[in-house]
Amino acid sequence: MIRVPGVLSLAFVFFACLLGQSACGGGGSASAPSAPGGRAPTPAPLPSLLPPPPPASGNDWPEQRRDDQRTGNNPFQTTITKANVASLKLKWSQNFFGERAEPVISNGTVYVADNGGFIYAFDETTGALRWKFLSSVGVPFKATPTIVNGILYDGSVGNGPRAGAMYAVNAANGSLLWQHNYNEPYRALNGSPLYADGRIYAGRSTNNEGLDCVATGQLMAYDPASGAVVDQLNLVSSPITGDDIWSGAMIDPAGALYVATGNPCGGLSPYSDAVLKLIPQPLSVVWATQAFLNDNGTADLDYGATPLYINGMVVDGNKNGNVTALNASSGAVLWKTALVGEIIASPATDGTRIYAVVASGRSDCRISPNCGGIFALDLNGQIIWSVETTSSTIGVVLAPVAVSNGIVFAAYNQGVSALDANTGAVLWRFGDSHNIQDGPAIVNGGLFFGEYDGINFYAFTPNGQ
Repeated sequence: MIRVPGVLSLAFVFFACLLGQSACGGGGSASAPSAPGGRAPTPAPLPSLLPPPPPASGNDWPEQRRDDQRTGNNPFQTTITKANVASLKLKWSQNFFGERAEPVISNGTVYVADNGGFIYAFDETTGALRWKFLSSVGVPFKATPTIVNGILYDGSVGNGPRAGAMYAVNAANGSLLWQHNYNEPYRALNGSPLYADGRIYAGRSTNNEGLDCVATGQLMAYDPASGAVVDQLNLVSSPITGDDIWSGAMIDPAGALYVATGNPCGGLSPYSDAVLKLIPQPLSVVWATQAFLNDNGTADLDYGATPLYINGMVVDGNKNGNVTALNASSGAVLWKTALVGEIIASPATDGTRIYAVVASGRSDCRISPNCGGIFALDLNGQIIWSVETTSSTIGVVLAPVAVSNGIVFAAYNQGVSALDANTGAVLWRFGDSHNIQDGPAIVNGGLFFGEYDGINFYAFTPNGQ
């Protein structure tokens, strides 16, 4: 997967539902894909493994997109409203090495994983540094941390052939609890870890897809206490590699896992460029729905976005520019909305609308319902409104949006805007001379985000109070 998008030209995009007969867990063989338009796969029975409930207050944003369904929504936050969002002012800022990961907030502390290989803990109210942790080789973090039971979990991406690692850090003092080294050249973690069913699930990808794609263990399950690998999902068989997982896993209210995959390397795979539903224990495939068939690794039509769950649907955006809703039970395509450009940022939902971000800015934007780069869709996939974004010399729009209290917070055009969730109208704007690629986090303590290619991390509150 090429993380910096280019112009995508796609003449034909086909979607197919594939039956994976629990054959991928533990290195099993993959089944052949069904033809486009074929019958939806028969779902395998799921064990009764329920995820933990989401945070019950507006004070915490403890993981990527805030909750296990990856909604990017904080429905309990009440400090920032449409009535006072225009009064947002800088309360404090800190210096760091830039970030692509979202900040996470738990128990009055803001945790930030940065491009320099540091994890920082800042006081939510004052911005004071409580502690900082440096990865063993100082390589970047791009995945959003996960806070569970006082432990912070995150993985690094490595640097060239130097592989990354998975870490467990004491959230109170920053001390290392355990470290799992990948011990394979180029191996990386780009997607946020997910805690579910007493395990930490994390996808693996590569630092150099042109030279080395993931051969086995595209999704790993770790013991949260020791870091030992307790299970892994193998999606390809030799000589084919790839189907890397670049984004975070998601779990639905019934306890099923979902991941989205990248392209294969060296041949065809029925699990490439797909959204997969998984049984978590043991890791095995229930169904797979591909965004693109017959990809031999040259199309670059990965899923770089984490899927979300809403009302029985699994929704995600692909680099082909389509937002697709799948039936969570069967994997059947419910609707597909084509947007102009590439989608790498994860979608968000407030339960009424779905919000998507197109990476490439549009120079031909006109006043029409399908104009722009930040899109609001209804739950049937119809475009409600859009806001134009433009490319710049410092990058394109890669940050996922976040939503709370009827406000969509979006980073684009060198700054962050607060948009009316109903209309897309700009309610507040902060301009920045740097690119912002992390998704904002919104809690009762304020709005938090940082620069990607700069050194500033920000906290905004009404009137800076």
